[in-house]
Amino acid sequence: MSLKLEIPIFHGPATAVAVSRWFNLCEIEFEAYEDDNSRVLQDRQKIREAARHFGNESEMVDDRSKGLKDWYNVHVLRFQQATWDSFRDEVKDYLMGPTWRLQILKGFFTYAQGSESLDEFFREFSRLRHSISRSSNLRPIDDQTYNSLLALAWDP
Repeated sequence: MSLKLEIPIFHGPATAVAVSRWFNLCEIEFEAYEDDNSRVLQDRQKIREAARHFGNESEMVDDRSKGLKDWYNVHVLRFQQATWDSFRDEVKDYLMGPTWRLQILKGFFTYAQGSESLDEFFREFSRLRHSISRSSNLRPIDDQTYNSLLALAWDP
């Protein structure tokens, strides 16, 4: 039975920011559903609903995202026993490779404003921080570290 959730279809790209943003939208929808229905969703329900919203191969915007549905279907039995956090990390492993955590950290710690407007710079820096916080194996960037790095990366 399908739940009534308004999760957008994931079409890619297979980047840390795009994947983290999509998972965040899933989680917002799950929380809204739980609040509206006074019912807690089990991890297997969240996993199944998220996987239902993987785009078809022809709809994917990049080659890395193609085959995501097939990959899920091959592993569907294992995911019936998985936690939401482990599923989220395994999808990232599939889409971005086993070094995705290092890629996220490198992107965050080496990011600089360049020619972007200040608003664009703040938005992207916040997205990178959010990507780190969405990994179950990485510590979130605390406010002091974030503000210090922001000051170093900003080009007034």
